[in-house]
Formats: sequence, structure tokens, C-alpha cells
Amino acid sequence: MRSWRESTKWLLALICVVLIVLSGCTDDEESQTPVNEGDSDVGVDAAVDAAVDVGDVEDDVSEECESDIECPSGSHGQPRCIDQMCTVECDVGARLCDDNCVLCPDGAGIVETTCSAGECVPAECDDGFELCGGECAQCPGDGAGSESFGCSGDQCVISDCEDGYRYCDGDCAECPDDDPNGAPQCDGAECVLTCNADFHECSGECVPSDSPDSCGGSCQPCPSDDAGEAICTDSLECSLECFSGYQLCDESCAECPDGSEVLSTTCDGAQCIADACDSPYWECEGACCRHPDSERIHNHASVETEVDIVVDDEMRPHIAFGIGNAMIVQSWDGQQWIERQVDDGSEMADASIDIDDDGTLHVVYRHVDDSSLKYGRETDTGWVRTTVDPAISFGSYASIEVDSDGNPHIAYRDVSEEDVKYAFYDGDDWTVETVHESIFDGGRKTSLALDHEGKPHITYYDINENAMRHALSDDGSWSNQVIASAGSSDTEMTADDDGELHLAYRGSDWTQNYAHFDGEEWSTSLVSSHEMFRTSIALDGDGNPEIFFTRYIDSDPAANHLRYDGSEWIETEDVLELGTSSSGNPNRYLAFTIDDDGVRHLGYLRGNSDDSSTRGTYYYNE
Repeated sequence: MRSWRESTKWLLALICVVLIVLSGCTDDEESQTPVNEGDSDVGVDAAVDAAVDVGDVEDDVSEECESDIECPSGSHGQPRCIDQMCTVECDVGARLCDDNCVLCPDGAGIVETTCSAGECVPAECDDGFELCGGECAQCPGDGAGSESFGCSGDQCVISDCEDGYRYCDGDCAECPDDDPNGAPQCDGAECVLTCNADFHECSGECVPSDSPDSCGGSCQPCPSDDAGEAICTDSLECSLECFSGYQLCDESCAECPDGSEVLSTTCDGAQCIADACDSPYWECEGACCRHPDSERIHNHASVETEVDIVVDDEMRPHIAFGIGNAMIVQSWDGQQWIERQVDDGSEMADASIDIDDDGTLHVVYRHVDDSSLKYGRETDTGWVRTTVDPAISFGSYASIEVDSDGNPHIAYRDVSEEDVKYAFYDGDDWTVETVHESIFDGGRKTSLALDHEGKPHITYYDINENAMRHALSDDGSWSNQVIASAGSSDTEMTADDDGELHLAYRGSDWTQNYAHFDGEEWSTSLVSSHEMFRTSIALDGDGNPEIFFTRYIDSDPAANHLRYDGSEWIETEDVLELGTSSSGNPNRYLAFTIDDDGVRHLGYLRGNSDDSSTRGTYYYNE
């Protein structure tokens, strides 16, 4: 009877034979190396010994097997013969494949290996690795957003991304939320919101590019205006749609001139101005101007004071006059009269006005309270006033002209010394010169004109000689000549563009006379035999003189008009009714000028000082 050991050995051998038949007795079929396949007993014994005496292998291994048994060899293991059965013990890191010990890969990510075609290859990879081309290839990214991986050759690639991610440039990039007007798209390695045509992205949303809240590519609303509505133009630029009566000027809605006379408007910087006007209006300084109606412009008691008028480049009249306790300038702004007070006092009279190339008004006048002759210049903040000649106690009958530099020149009468004087301002100081000394009760109604070279000419009445005189300065040295041997104090002079002088004056027989200076000598002529008081002269567009004068016929004061047509004088009678003063004398004070359009403008006094219904200063045009 067999011993327990033998019985066990045979049982194990039988089990092993069965396992060999089914799948092999070891974990790896290739690790088994059968020896002497024909000797089943030996093989069984060896198998049984290997199964039972595993712990005693070292003790049971013989130095070599029988000579007819060949054991495999390899560079990564040691051959062994156990119970006449060959085997190989592989080194650490090696594996027996096809009877050879071969090194196994030890790269990152390898969990298990296996044999394939005699090589030890990876069989299972760690997380983050994928078995690709026989290697554990590291997969891209940190795993965020990755749904699954796959192989592309020997590379591990992402095969699918989680919801909210998109495969972009080899990785799963987190995407913004979906939008009804766009969709997430890859932009390099990023997933961004890509908007449909006519939309753009703002703060993670696709907004319309033609909306005033997000015009063009902007994420800010278009600027608004109280007088208009913000819009986005067809060219996708912010703009304003101005309300009626406003126009877009310099990116804001500017108020435009209104009225039926305004035909069209345009922009001048940030201002809306008129650039075309309906007749009889015309464009002036961005507005539609018209001549004022002939009307009373100021009601005052004094109807015995000088009045003067000037017209600016926009054909708007400015009238200076005294009202007894103030010196007044009334200016037509194209739509209405604007009144400004130059000065005040107990008696303000003898006004003379001029305008410079910049449109600044200059006025000279008599100020009784100060016993002086005053000069006023208008500024943006009001009138600047100064005394023309501090050395005199009384100055009157002044006449002013402004030169091309905007500096005033003034001719006047020094009442205290009975002298005719001339003063001019050079921008810093006043210079005063005596033109004619000691003319008893003379020098009344002096008249000053600057010729084309800026030289001053003065006409005045010399009562001592009963003559009209003309004085001319040559660097401060005054000379004078007689114009007419019979004249009076009522005179006015103007100069033309050639420097020739034109003078209207009252003759000794109270008739209206005209004198012309051609640069060398004077010529005179009688132009109206009507009895006259005050006279005013101006030149038309052809340089021909026209005269308005006051006359007194049959107790009916009126104003007549004289016009020289190039060959003869033509007189129009009773153009204006004037009325009488409280003393019964005609209201004789008037001033006359012609604008560039040939319109005649007059400022005059009218009415009885005792009758408030008509008295005052009037304006007239034709």
C-alpha cells in the first residue's frame, strides 16, 4: 500500500495532468517547459515534486539535468533543473516569454504586463493612461471635462468631452452657456461664445449690433441727449436723432433758429445756424435778419438832442441818442431792438457813434454832470467809459471815427476855450491836439472823416470869418482852408474809398449845399433852396452822395431827401413828418446812412415834448 506522500503525489500529478490538458498547470502556458514528453512518469513525478516541494526548490535543484535534457537559457534569468525538470528563474523586472527571460517595460502608468510574440508588453494601464500601440500613453489634460479617451497611433487622445466642454486644440475646454443668438466655438485652446451675424458678445451674451444699447462692437449704450434720441446708424455708429427744431451739431442736438423765414439750417461747430432765409430776410451771423419797421424806438421827453446812426456788416442799425438823464444805444439784432444804457447823468447829449471791423460800438457824448466829453466802448461785460480831454471843463458837438485798428479819433469843440480840438487813442493813451484856437461861438457841429490812408480831416464853422473850414493834420501840425465863405454850423462830412471828401452843409441863407474835395481843392454847389436846419450825408454803392435834411415850411416840419444820380440832384420832399418842440421849433435832429444793399436807414427825433403820444426817437428805412 502506497504511503500518504505517494498517494498525495499521484493525486496532485493527476490534477496537474488534467489542468495541463485543459489550460496548463501554471498561470502562464508559455512559462511551462515540458521535458521528455514521452516519459510521462518522469514528467508526473517532476510536476508532483514541483507542486509539493516548492519551498524546497533550492534544496532539490541539481546542478544539471540528465545529458539528454536541454534547459533554456537567457540573459535575464538562471536555468534550473528540479527533479530532472528544466525551468528558468527570471531576474527581477523580467518575464519568461517563449522559454526566454525578457525585460518588461517599467514606464509610468503600467499596472500589469503580459507576453506577446516573445516580448513582455503592458497588459493594463493606470488611470490617466491608455494602452496605445503596446504602450501606456499618458492621456492629455488633467481630466477636467473629459468623458472618454481613445488611441490615435501610439498617442492617447480625448474621444469625447463632458457636457459644457468642447474639444479644443487637444483638450476639453470649458464652454460658456449657450445663447439664442450664438453658440460656443473653439478659439485656439479656448471655448468661446461665437455670436451669429449682426450680433456681438458682451458679458457672456450675444447682443444686437444695430441696437443703440450695443451699437457696432460696443458694449456701452450710445450717448443720449435731452433734445434727441440715441440711434445706431446703418454704418453701426452711434448718433442722435434730434427732435424737431434741433440739429445734430458736434455730437449734440443744437437748437436751430425757427420761424417761417428760415429756409434751411447748418452747423457752425456746436451751434445750429440759418444758412438760407426767405425774402425779405437774409442770413446774418447764423440767424435770419430783416430790417426793422419804421417805428418809434424810444419814448422820452427830450426832443432837442443830437442823434447818430451806424449800420454793421450784417446791415443792422445801431442808434445813439440822449434822453436827458441817460445816453442810450438802441441796436437791431435782426429780430428786435435791444436797448443798452451807455451812461447816466442830469444831461446827456450830442451823441456820435461808430463801429469797428470787429463789430464793437464806440460812442462819444457830452456829460454835463462831469462837465466833460465822454467816450464809451462796448465790451462783453458792459460799457467802458473814459474822459476824452480832462483839461477842458466842457466839450460838445463831437464827431467820432474808428480806424482800421479799432482806435477812436474824435473832433470836438472846447466850449470853455472856444477851440476846435482833435483827440485820438492809440490803444494805451489819449493824445489831444488843438486844431483851431479861439473861435467865438464857433466849431459847432464839427465833423470828422478818416481818408483811405487813415489821415483825419475835420470840417467846422468859423463864426469869426463866417466860413466853412477844412482842417488837415500832417503829423500833428494842423493846417486849414476855407471851403465856403458863407456857411453855418450845420454840417456833416464823409470820405469815399479814394480818400475824396463829401460835405453837406447849411449855407448862410439856410439853403442846403454840397461840397466835394478831390484831394487838392473844394468845389461847392447849391442842391436845395428849401430852408433847412440839420443835414446828414452818406454815399451809395456807386460812391454818389445822398442827403437827408430837415426843413420847415408853413409850420410843418419834415425831412427831404436828395440823391445825386451822377449828373444831377433829385429831391424828394416830405419823406418824414417831424413835429415841433415845445418852443415851436421843428425837431431838426436826424442821422442818415446807407447799407451795402442800398437800404437807407435814418434815426431822428420827432414830436412835441409836451405831447407824449408822439415824442421820442424814431427809426426809418426805405
